[in-house]
Amino acid sequence: MRAGAALLVMVLVASSAGPAVRPAAPGHTDRRPVEARLDSLFFDAHYDSLLRILPDLTRRAETEADSVLLGRLVFQRGRVEITLGHQQNAQGLFDVAIDIAMACRDTLGLLPALHFRAFVFRDQGHFDAAQRLFEHELDLARRSGNLVSEAAATQDMAYRLLRRGELEAARPLYERALELATRSGNAGTRINVYQGMGLLLRALGETGEARRMHRRAYLLARQIVSPMQELWAINSLGLLEADDDNMELAARYYTRALEIGRRIGFARGQALPLLNQSEAWLFLGDTRRASESLAECLDVCERAGFVDLGEVTVIALAQLRLREGRPRAAAELLRPFLAGTIYAEERRDAGNLMLAMALADVDSVEAAVAVLEPFVSRPGEAPSLILQPYLELTYAQLLLRLGKYEAGLDVAVGARGTAARENRTELAASAQLVESACLHGLDRTAEAVTALYAALDSLEVARRDLEDAEWREAFGREFSEDIVATCRVVLDHPSSTTGADGETDFYDTLQRFKTRTLLERIHDPRSIGSDSAAPRTVTHRDLQERILADGDLVLDFFAGRNETFLFAIGRRQWRMTRLPGTHSALAEQMSLFRDVVASPSADTRGAYPAPRIAAMQAALGNALFAGVADLIASSQRLYIAADGRIAAIPVGTLIVGGDGRMLLEDHDVIQIPSVGVLEWVRSAHPPAGEGAGVVALAPAGTGLRGASDEVGSLDRHYRDVAVVRGLAGGIDSLLQVAAHHGILHVAAHAIVNDDSPWQSRFDFETPTGTDGHHERGGPAAGGTAARARADSLAMAAEFRVPSELRAWEIARVSLPVQIAVLSGCETAGGSLTTGEGVLGLTSAFLSAGVPAVVASQWPVDDRVTADLMRRFYERLARGEAVAAALRGAQLEIRARRATSHPFYWAGFTVVGDGGRVAHLERAAHPARPTAVLSIIALVGLGVLALRRRRTGTAARQSGAS
Repeated sequence: MRAGAALLVMVLVASSAGPAVRPAAPGHTDRRPVEARLDSLFFDAHYDSLLRILPDLTRRAETEADSVLLGRLVFQRGRVEITLGHQQNAQGLFDVAIDIAMACRDTLGLLPALHFRAFVFRDQGHFDAAQRLFEHELDLARRSGNLVSEAAATQDMAYRLLRRGELEAARPLYERALELATRSGNAGTRINVYQGMGLLLRALGETGEARRMHRRAYLLARQIVSPMQELWAINSLGLLEADDDNMELAARYYTRALEIGRRIGFARGQALPLLNQSEAWLFLGDTRRASESLAECLDVCERAGFVDLGEVTVIALAQLRLREGRPRAAAELLRPFLAGTIYAEERRDAGNLMLAMALADVDSVEAAVAVLEPFVSRPGEAPSLILQPYLELTYAQLLLRLGKYEAGLDVAVGARGTAARENRTELAASAQLVESACLHGLDRTAEAVTALYAALDSLEVARRDLEDAEWREAFGREFSEDIVATCRVVLDHPSSTTGADGETDFYDTLQRFKTRTLLERIHDPRSIGSDSAAPRTVTHRDLQERILADGDLVLDFFAGRNETFLFAIGRRQWRMTRLPGTHSALAEQMSLFRDVVASPSADTRGAYPAPRIAAMQAALGNALFAGVADLIASSQRLYIAADGRIAAIPVGTLIVGGDGRMLLEDHDVIQIPSVGVLEWVRSAHPPAGEGAGVVALAPAGTGLRGASDEVGSLDRHYRDVAVVRGLAGGIDSLLQVAAHHGILHVAAHAIVNDDSPWQSRFDFETPTGTDGHHERGGPAAGGTAARARADSLAMAAEFRVPSELRAWEIARVSLPVQIAVLSGCETAGGSLTTGEGVLGLTSAFLSAGVPAVVASQWPVDDRVTADLMRRFYERLARGEAVAAALRGAQLEIRARRATSHPFYWAGFTVVGDGGRVAHLERAAHPARPTAVLSIIALVGLGVLALRRRRTGTAARQSGAS
């Protein structure tokens, strides 16, 4: 039998026997030293020691018939059990402790027992029962004059109001709790109230004050050695950093909280940091660590009996499995979860929704329909209000996939009505897209076009309501493939109002959502939700009449699940061709080609010699461009607006036609996120003036030899070059150093985050004496300023942040430079999206207003890159445009046998305005006296050696004669 169960049985027997549970006799042993020792062991997390001495103390309390001590010992055991995650044991022990305390009128023992029992109710989701106990605790504390308990109970009441959203009503209660805690002189109580005040201030948006409260709680907990309170304070600080999108620091805080929770064996103190940590890892794009955190959290919840956290964790883990492309694993996780009792109906419906999505992803669409049908079609099985429109919409989409157009149309109309009633514009618009597709399937084409344009208008309204740029991007990516598929109806029924044919109407309609968020960032990076952040849509006519020059050809891709469309548009001619979709053999062919040319492995390069690679280049080039080969042949500059996987391949290396020549040999090949970006770089940015200088950023250390060579070469050979090593001060320093230069060259180590592209970054070595931590929130008021600053410095010293520059920071500023050269590894990489282009470091510089960016598509060879960059800048200095300069440098590297493989040179690309000219000025290097003397000395030695040789020869000839 477990020790906890044995103690519970012993106490129950004692309480039922009568004589053993009665008011203690006068003269029994003083309880205060005993309880002080137990409290000390508990708060120092010495649970094993506490559990070892509890049985002896319990037997002594029974022997002395000290029911008060016995009840308090039962409470102590319950407190340890709940801390260790044994909720069922703790629940029974707290109930017994309450009964004993009430029987012997022990107010001091009753107050903490009520408090902890209420928390058990709350953890189990029984909020009304918890509230009744908190109210009882508060009343009892007031009547007994116990300041510590009154402060705790007052804070609990304030927390209830906080949970209900009654923030202003909660504030005076928290202030009262802080007053009581201060008067009590109890440091632990003050820490708890600081924590509560921090939660309230965070909810009110007063993040600076919230951060100071939690820091105060953390530092005081460290001072009095209270690890559990230290844990909660540092976890709360992590939440605040997460609110500010500072996920690197948030993850550090959560990790520290988790370490404490593991060390003291506190189950809830492990589960919550793990759950928070998983969110941080996901934001940072580290799905492996997110998965590990969630799996551990689920294990903790199952062992501890945390129903609420367990349900949340299962849902989060299932979502992650779907995100990882593991629908079967998601289904295996969800089936047993849905078969059991689920406390929150929202989680039940979310589970069924994800199960249907998982089944649909493994082509069990009928099974997915069967999962959702009871929640959509049966009135008695009504889903939760929050998820109802999602369930109905997904059900309609599944019916559409099955070709059940009539049924899908009915459900989609109903889903649109539900979403409209809930003011969910984006869901209503998505339902209209399904309506349009179903109407198209029923050959009701005119109605389908009307529904399509209504849906696109609604989606635009929904986008404007999203002020955060990343939400807008996610929103666009979510609908992109559906939009491409649904807009096909325009090909069958062109608009009668424009006078255009179906294909031009189709192109103009698709343009409405291509890289819209990037354009909005470019136009106004700091106020993405403002009216100014609404650039117009570029049309087919705009391109031909205003934007393109003679010799230009735009190759604009729109990738759909089942079909991809390529539009080749020049000044006087254009054409649309159809290609396989994003889940086709062509997509796999592109992935293979990318893997081969981008591989740093010598074995791979050996397995794919030049003839074999040439065959791949020709096969892929003709698969993509055979339908527009004549238009390509008559052009000089190719602007590639890629979509999906096409953006990951070096298009310039492809061979089109039978002459065996790469596109790069005869054309400037330039990447553009969209024709809207092309219009911007040509209309909003006049060419740079004479004498454009260079600011070169490099790591503080010397670990990247090639990067040091690049920067050194620039500094030696060109005028007005500013070299910055380490970039102390981050984005603010970048703005300062870039203010008076035309070219920004970044030779630092780049880390690209495909899953969370705006967390991609350049890493710089942190200079000595800086901690990289930026204080957020307003300045501290009055006499608290010095203490707040001291707290901030103490935290910064403990949690150092590395010196780095992240994509999201770059995207939010305006950089005045004309060209950004990102020579680090994979700087043109990132998240390959449909509709929003490649998101990452390159798009960050475009967002910051830089019209031309040179970047690499894969990890590059350090030394060869330094050579390529030297040749590139030499050509820029001769007046060549950026695309021509890069192409010439690449072909020079290719011409050398040792570096002829595409791995060495094909990874670099120009994104944006390839015609940008930089007018670099070469540095004058007058011959130094020491150099001249060295040359004279060498010449003199050579002459002397020659004379000696001749003299020796003459002597030998004389001797011979």
